[in-house]
Amino acid sequence: MAGNLATRLEKLEAIAGARTPTVKLVRMCVSDDDIAEAHREATERGLTDDEVQIIHLVPLQPL
Repeated sequence: MAGNLATRLEKLEAIAGARTPTVKLVRMCVSDDDIAEAHREATERGLTDDEVQIIHLVPLQPL
């Protein structure tokens, strides 16, 4: 039974891996202008939303 479960898990992992797109563009953005530029670059390169990762950094404000 354990072997059968392991085989099923391997198959599910293979299916999930095949459907997970590769991230092709990662940008760290501080401002809205940075985010807009990252979107423009992604569009120019013909990338889908799943292939783009935008990390929006929010600077800490002193209290």
